[in-house]
Amino acid sequence: MSIDTIPNTPEAEFNRITMGKDAPIIEWVQPTQFDASSWADVREIGRRFDDGRLEQKVDRIDDIADGLFDLYHPNKKDDSEARHDFVENMLAEGPAAGTWFGFDWDKKLVRYPSEDAYFDARTNRNHNVDTVEDSRKMRDATLVIAGASVGSHIARRLVQGGMGDRLILGDMDTTSLSNLNRLEDDIESLGTYKIDNLAKWVSKKDPYILLHLMREGMSIESLQRLSDELDPDVYYDAVDNMQIKAAIRDVAVGKSAVMMATDLDHKTILDVERHDLEPTEPFNGRLGEEIFRRLLEGKLSDKELDSLTARIIGLSNVSARMLDSVMAIDDTLGGFPQLDATAANGGALAAHATRAILLDRGLKSGRYISSPEKILHTKSPTSRREAAVVFGRFLQRKLAKK
Repeated sequence: MSIDTIPNTPEAEFNRITMGKDAPIIEWVQPTQFDASSWADVREIGRRFDDGRLEQKVDRIDDIADGLFDLYHPNKKDDSEARHDFVENMLAEGPAAGTWFGFDWDKKLVRYPSEDAYFDARTNRNHNVDTVEDSRKMRDATLVIAGASVGSHIARRLVQGGMGDRLILGDMDTTSLSNLNRLEDDIESLGTYKIDNLAKWVSKKDPYILLHLMREGMSIESLQRLSDELDPDVYYDAVDNMQIKAAIRDVAVGKSAVMMATDLDHKTILDVERHDLEPTEPFNGRLGEEIFRRLLEGKLSDKELDSLTARIIGLSNVSARMLDSVMAIDDTLGGFPQLDATAANGGALAAHATRAILLDRGLKSGRYISSPEKILHTKSPTSRREAAVVFGRFLQRKLAKK
């Protein structure tokens, strides 16, 4: 290095040190399953370590064996000899015990228990609130999640509960800085697809789950293909596009249930439509047949589309602070306000509702509202007078637009 190229500021030295060290953005791909008793699989693992697709091995077989002993022999938890024999027998199988998965995005080869053993272990602490039969019935479901904001909270609760062995995730958006208030992403996720970040979490939690990602988002055509080819059990509407909302309900008729979790301030609204059980009006009748058909066909004007959200949600469900925030969007606020706890509550409610649907526990079409203010008996942050002023201003704006 000549004297002319010696960095003369900390910033310049930082740039020199870190040049070429940028971490690549690697999209999610379905984890690759390997059998360590197969020569073909072992050779492929070797090739991946040689060419850099794999760099690390993660093997927690001692802990896996110990945990499986507790699972299969709960009445012998204090029998140290029985535990020792069980663990030693599993360790004696060597690398062939369980299943290995290669994860392209972090270049790790990870050992998991066999599929049934892992599922039993993941759901064991649900028993007997959910029976073994319940758990297996819920696993055998195909679930479509359109949208990865509230949808990500729904997906995480479904996976944690052992619901669904096939998940279809659709969202075209990437994670932005302001999304970090409610998405379980971090700074490294910025600029990457929301569904990729969600899919990586799902696959690490349970690599046996089959995932299909629609990074271009949902379309009328793709929804029809999903309905024809996969016959989903439940659709979760967490998208903003009104026409896609209509298309979800159109393909569900006579076949599938539809849920929509809406987070409003601290309040969660869960709309359930049991198109799988009986003739059910789309949006539980809040739009009417003619408006719904025109929405589906893309024949509504922008002005008509703007009015639909209020009709579906119901102005009575919107708090004064939420309404005030909505009126401030693109003025003093950059986007629609959404709280993590409310979105997470929506995910939990949707998971409970999914359990009821998959286990045939009589969940009916309708609107279900969870309000922490009512449950906890807390005071509203706005007085009646303040709320009246906000609603009056909102009505004045609506009248001015007519």
